[in-house]
Amino acid sequence: MTVSAPTVEGRNRSHTNGPDSDPTASSDPTASVLKLGAVVSPIQSGLFVVIGIAALALGVNRLVDKGFASLRFADPTAFRVLCVAFVLIAVLGLAITAAERALIEPSNAGLARYGAVLAYLGHAGTIAFFSWWLIGSFADVGSGMDLNVIAPIHWGVMFELVFVGAWVWIIAGVMRGQPSWPAGFVVLSVVKAISFWFAFIAILTDEKWMIVLGLGAVTFVTGPWWHLWIPRLFMRSVRERAHAR
Repeated sequence: MTVSAPTVEGRNRSHTNGPDSDPTASSDPTASVLKLGAVVSPIQSGLFVVIGIAALALGVNRLVDKGFASLRFADPTAFRVLCVAFVLIAVLGLAITAAERALIEPSNAGLARYGAVLAYLGHAGTIAFFSWWLIGSFADVGSGMDLNVIAPIHWGVMFELVFVGAWVWIIAGVMRGQPSWPAGFVVLSVVKAISFWFAFIAILTDEKWMIVLGLGAVTFVTGPWWHLWIPRLFMRSVRERAHAR
């Protein structure tokens, strides 16, 4: 009895269906999340600057004296740019939050998951709030109503500055004291979190000098620098995961 040699098709089929040929075996979903965060983060850095420039064009005096609702009539273009930038930074924030969670989860899984939920809530609220104002800028919504009371700016910035600021505090806390994380980035994270909460308090109290200082720090310093630094940590984590496999 003779045994025929395996055909080329049969050999290919056996290689394809073999135990080591599963295409998912070599994939790393966490690495993909980290890489996406590394791509998204610099875009967010630029959006912080766009928000700062739009805010300067709209004017702090007008914001405090006449309310956020008046800005859509005073300078519709700058107002829409501001709203679009907030929406985009929050949408992209949904992606980077997943990467941030993956970055610190090995150090403290519980805090990473809890903090990520806070950040997701903050981004979702920001998207809803500024999308509503963006749509409203193209139509005379709220005619006869005080929209500064119905949809106050304090709510809009609360989602991003308070909730996302809390997430940055958690990131700094998890990284603090661990030699694997750059001490400079931990310090920058603390400064960023402080600037976020300071800016919220400034808008809440309508103190003009505090608003200028707080928003200036967030949009031109701490926000952009932080989002230009963290991609390096994402990619370092990707390389470490690849070497560990």
